[in-house]
Amino acid sequence: MKTMNPALFAALLTGGLMLYLLFQITKLAYRIDRRSHPERYAAGVEAARLNIPAIAVNWKIAKDMETQALRKRMNVLLLAVFLGFAVMGLLVSWAANS
Repeated sequence: MKTMNPALFAALLTGGLMLYLLFQITKLAYRIDRRSHPERYAAGVEAARLNIPAIAVNWKIAKDMETQALRKRMNVLLLAVFLGFAVMGLLVSWAANS
């Protein structure tokens, strides 16, 4: 039985973590959007679209402290996802070369 390459296993774990973080980012983005645009959610239905880049750069977002704190937390998670995908790419490259 052939064993799995440790770098490939680490890349798979990193990919799973990135998916988890993307789900958390989406949940945060909906919370921020709900606070910034309550009229969209007045009927109790989720908004059909969500513009995560606009939220990340603070475009048409509420300026209160709590919303801004949520946005900053979302930006940190976005940075973690970008760095995680870079690490995952390096791990896959390393696994392919070994």
